[in-house]
Amino acid sequence: MAKYSIGLDFGTLSARGVMVDVTSGEIVATAQYAYPHQIMSHLPDGTPLPPASAYAHPEDYIEGMQKIIRQMTQEMPPEGEVVSLGIDSATSSVIPLSANGAPLCFLPEFKDHAHAYIKLWKHHTPTLQAARLQQAALRRGERFLSDCGNMVSVESFFPKVLETFEEDREVYDAAALFLEVGEWLTLVLTGKVVAGETFACFKRFYHPFRGYPEKDYFNSVAPDFGTVLSKLRGKMLPVGAKAGELHERTASALGLPAGIAVSSPQLDAHTAMAAVGGKPGDMVCVMGTNGISLMCSHSDSGLEGISSTSSHCFLPDTYGHEGGQSSVGDTFAWFVNNFVPPEYHDNALEQEMSLHQYLSSLASEKKPGESGLMALNWLAGVRTPYMDYSLNGTLVGMTLQTKPEDIYRALIEATLYSARQIRDIFKNHGHTVSRCFLAGGIPRKNELFCQLAADILGVDVHACTFEDTCALGSAILAAFAWGEEKREILINNMRCKDIKDYYPDFAARDTYDKLYAEYMRLGNIMKEHNSVMRTVTRIKEEMK
Repeated sequence: MAKYSIGLDFGTLSARGVMVDVTSGEIVATAQYAYPHQIMSHLPDGTPLPPASAYAHPEDYIEGMQKIIRQMTQEMPPEGEVVSLGIDSATSSVIPLSANGAPLCFLPEFKDHAHAYIKLWKHHTPTLQAARLQQAALRRGERFLSDCGNMVSVESFFPKVLETFEEDREVYDAAALFLEVGEWLTLVLTGKVVAGETFACFKRFYHPFRGYPEKDYFNSVAPDFGTVLSKLRGKMLPVGAKAGELHERTASALGLPAGIAVSSPQLDAHTAMAAVGGKPGDMVCVMGTNGISLMCSHSDSGLEGISSTSSHCFLPDTYGHEGGQSSVGDTFAWFVNNFVPPEYHDNALEQEMSLHQYLSSLASEKKPGESGLMALNWLAGVRTPYMDYSLNGTLVGMTLQTKPEDIYRALIEATLYSARQIRDIFKNHGHTVSRCFLAGGIPRKNELFCQLAADILGVDVHACTFEDTCALGSAILAAFAWGEEKREILINNMRCKDIKDYYPDFAARDTYDKLYAEYMRLGNIMKEHNSVMRTVTRIKEEMK
């Protein structure tokens, strides 16, 4: 009888599912579900939410899980059986729960409290809280800083919880638990509270040997905030570990047999390492709404400017390093939605292309450096290496001859300069990058992006063209929880087979080496305290 593993990937705007045969690697079924609430713009009582906030409704995740699994099991051959299930989620996406594990926003008294909903990774309102956590850590010499690039990111876990503590103490006090979305969904599946080591190490200041920072650290940030440690519970589980078995009540709702293995929850982009069959020395860039660059190695040394480092988080028995970009797909969508003239829309429609495809086709006809443009892709701030979300995007070199496709290409190039900057940090700290993989929605859809990646990084690039890479990775890691002794066999059987290779054009690479040096120089100028960018931003804030 064929045995299948299910992987569920809960992203920012939608969820995806994959069912895969653990022996043949055949993809038996896939499904998607767009969240009805998307990113919430207002509360149920009509109260608008701040522009920099990013709240999500947990109802979308429960409904998405049910619909995706039921759709896939309907396509399952009758002779097969599901043996394992795994979940990944975008992070740090934080949800407060009651003592019985219910989202607080499900309770009538909290449905109109913003802080009772999920705060997504891109919830950027607690910048002051992140700065205070950072200052306290520096003042006290906290060791966890070396594991997160010496900078507390607003996209990490504790700034979001501290914001709740200070802005809605009623919600904070009522919360028995603060979990990542993936941990909460694993609780829904198994009835057990577990902690994913990948979330804890990369987003919650946790170290496998030292644990969390001491209570005194959190109290030094805000009196009584040390109570947050009592709201973090659950057995700490490494990647691919078994979290428990599918609970009978949940199994009935999903149409699955009770008792199948449920794996530890994972950070979404991290599952791509398993999906492509990654090994130490491989750099995997997951490019979608944002960008994550992963390096798998046997070294546990933290890297300056790299957002996180820890063990057992990408693959068992290895160390993982993560850098990233706060906006990739969001940047391209911003440009296409706001700055493309009507005739481009008409031409794209006539050629049966999306605007992204049409702009890419025009941009591919350009030579490196031909437009004279240079961009900084900091439209949602900078993750790696500066960890500064107050920085903004820049475009230099425009003339009256500048075309939309020139700007579009400059934004792609800036994204890949940033990826090269992350690659160079890995290399400069002694981590040899032997192979580079691309995964996510953008590499799958955009050949220009993949070719420019090879040209700008100066290496062969292997693009995973399968649509649901992260869900596939979750299915592989779920299979680990079912058959731990077969890890290498499972990866070889189940890894993505849809790989397209791109090779650098040597003339283009030489030009991009020169342009990359200017990208670095422009970034160093704009990040300075008294730069034009900083001054203009201060004036904008004063005018509010």
